[in-house]
Amino acid sequence: MGETITLTLSEMGIEGSAQVLGIEPCPSVSGGNGSLVTGRFLHSSGEVMELRLAGQAEPIGVTAIHPIYSVDRQSYVPAGELFPGETVATLSGETNVAAIHSTGHSQAVFNLEIQGQHVFRVTEDGLLVHNDCGTTSVGSEQTTIIGNGQYSRVVPFAKATGARTIENGMTETDWEKLSSRERYKLNDGNLRERIREGDRFRSLGPDGRNRKLDLLIAEMNRLRERGIPVEEVPQDEILNVIGR
Repeated sequence: MGETITLTLSEMGIEGSAQVLGIEPCPSVSGGNGSLVTGRFLHSSGEVMELRLAGQAEPIGVTAIHPIYSVDRQSYVPAGELFPGETVATLSGETNVAAIHSTGHSQAVFNLEIQGQHVFRVTEDGLLVHNDCGTTSVGSEQTTIIGNGQYSRVVPFAKATGARTIENGMTETDWEKLSSRERYKLNDGNLRERIREGDRFRSLGPDGRNRKLDLLIAEMNRLRERGIPVEEVPQDEILNVIGR
């Protein structure tokens, strides 16, 4: 007790350091079929969305940070970051997001933690979603490199040093075709994954040859919001590794 851990409960908007105040025995567990409910969390969602799928009469009420599987991105994406037209998965097959918007109000919501089960189908359509089981970490062996110039600096530096980047799964040409809003949402969703995985972060900073900051400011703001330290890579190290 008294030890500080890094706690990640992304669906509740809780990410950062926490102090262990007590450790108590597990309550008795009743026998029976099915999966065991190991936790129930009540919190007030700061943003409730209405998500409507193609051909759906009624919208689905969902919190903005609840992960929904995106077929296009091949990963779970917070509901508030889905685009109209984006492909999602249901029991009857793939369908598209017809519309999504904020209701402008908050409300009390519950999160359930189920032993061994963190992927669920919701509504009669069976929309594929994820209940974040939450993680705790005291550090990670993985390092993610961020900075200005994803393809000219960040990727080459990461490859040369055995680190990884915030992958977007695109060629440089396809990336350039995206709008600024599309780039931000895709990049931010993938940054959240790196945070959940407990990576340490190193920043190359802005490129002296290119004053455009790309997504670096947004990345730094996201990490600061969660109290996650970012190591600035010394310029002489950058020069030694990639020559610029």
